[in-house]
Amino acid sequence: MEQARKLAYERAHTRKPQPKRSPAMHDKVRTLLAQGLTQAEIARRLGVSRQAVWKVAKRIDE
Repeated sequence: MEQARKLAYERAHTRKPQPKRSPAMHDKVRTLLAQGLTQAEIARRLGVSRQAVWKVAKRIDE
């Protein structure tokens, strides 16, 4: 029983590394933003979250 608790705790509290956004994705986001697509539309097309697109777009504006 104790071993099962430890395993459950480890699974719940282990952070998974975040995937890196590739330079290719940055280029695609830049291109699609230039075409006038919304961040939500870009996210759907690329299969990523809207927040991921927002982070890339934010870096473009800097």
